[in-house]
Amino acid sequence: MSVGKLRRLIFATILFGVSSCNLFMGPHNGGGADTTSHNWTFTIDTLGDGASDLYDVAIVSTNPPVAYAVGEINVLDSVGNWENPFYNLAGWDGGNWSLQRVPYYYQGQPYYHPIQSVFSFGPREIWLCGNGVIYWDGSTFAPVPVPTAVWGQYQMNKIWGTGSSNIYVVGNGGSAAMYTSGSWQKVISNITLDIRDIWGSPDGSQILAVASNDEGSKFLSIQGTTVTTVSDSGLGSSLYGVWFVPNQKYYAVGAGISWKHRLTDRVWNTYAPGVVTSYVSESVAGNDTSDVFVVGDSFEMVHYNGRSWHNYKDMIPLSYGVLGKVAIKGNLMIAVGFTGIGQKAIAVIGRRQN
Repeated sequence: MSVGKLRRLIFATILFGVSSCNLFMGPHNGGGADTTSHNWTFTIDTLGDGASDLYDVAIVSTNPPVAYAVGEINVLDSVGNWENPFYNLAGWDGGNWSLQRVPYYYQGQPYYHPIQSVFSFGPREIWLCGNGVIYWDGSTFAPVPVPTAVWGQYQMNKIWGTGSSNIYVVGNGGSAAMYTSGSWQKVISNITLDIRDIWGSPDGSQILAVASNDEGSKFLSIQGTTVTTVSDSGLGSSLYGVWFVPNQKYYAVGAGISWKHRLTDRVWNTYAPGVVTSYVSESVAGNDTSDVFVVGDSFEMVHYNGRSWHNYKDMIPLSYGVLGKVAIKGNLMIAVGFTGIGQKAIAVIGRRQN
């Protein structure tokens, strides 16, 4: 698979320093000593010439810096026509983005469609999904076909796993599947809601997911091919992201930021609108319970350091668009989505200063 022509499609590269405003001392403080710095600087990169969006991002390593973002990236050629097909994968080397077209296959024939999710176990173990599942082994993109009896017709939204022999995919219409020892099994969710996100403990002993659409929302626990619902008392009306450290802190975000210390706690705690965030939250990720980012609509981005929340909204000089996914590894954070009336893909790259 040849790599797309290296190009730096950066329409805005803006560096900001952290301010000291918008701090909130929350009721679930981490205790003072175990805190991390709110002092981050951010670079904003936009990719594509329009009708573009990045749906997910994975940080592979921080030294050297390597990350992959996926979605749909449309570029104009030298005479002003849209290149066909579009790009669906963007690789980042710490400074530049390189664009690539990764095909799906149907009956042996390649076709191009947006990639919805990316998950990394290292530079030679990258998993992608959307209209199917694709695996990168460091040299080749290869399809990992999911039988129709296992998945069906719905779009895949998110991929997660503990290793390349233990993968979960979730998607629209309550669809879910598990890949173990080289074969796929159907995960029966007994819901028709769109499963938006999935996250689990490193050993796979706890795997949680959130589902939401116009019909409502559910918080789910997955064990093998069995799905059960977790109490949603106190949760907002919509759920888009989940992240947790087992038996320490569980986060669910959407119409607010909700949290609990134990999964068995009956009621979720939720910040009222305007306390930490003012817009819908789309994604949550962390290094630990004292180092958590939440991103969402109108480029809102907040950080919890173990004691307080800091809102960086005033540091992102953009008003129309969404940060739909966030990833963090060490002192590097990347949030992706789209911006502008013409809808260019965006990546906000954060680097902790101390």
